[in-house]
Amino acid sequence: MRIYAPTSPRVAPLDRLPTTINTSGTSTVAGGGTTIQATYTVPAGRRADLSCQVFGLVATAFAAGQSARVYVQVTKSGGAAFQPAEDDIMVAAALGVKANPGVFHVQLNAGDKVDIVVNVGAGAGAVTGGGGIQGTEYDA
Repeated sequence: MRIYAPTSPRVAPLDRLPTTINTSGTSTVAGGGTTIQATYTVPAGRRADLSCQVFGLVATAFAAGQSARVYVQVTKSGGAAFQPAEDDIMVAAALGVKANPGVFHVQLNAGDKVDIVVNVGAGAGAVTGGGGIQGTEYDA
């Protein structure tokens, strides 16, 4: 009888059939608009180790009372959503004001989803925003 088993303990789960994930998007979002610039959902039987980044730049000066928000949104497979990284562009921002909450690291299970979102409040201003999702997907 032959017995087949691993020859050594596995140090990290990232070494089993890894797939590189890389998605991004950028566009100008007008006042009153919300755009998902990039999205990724972990397939069944897989997990993901990802880095996410979002940014925004005021492309048209904001009207009085207008603001914007750029954020990373994670939705767990059960439906609960949260925003682990976000940055606001304050009311009546001038041309060229930036928002960048930095790079956020997230580990996701099967069915979990991550979105890169740019939201601009109602008004005459616009934001050029976007971001990306990069990392590794592997067997669960």
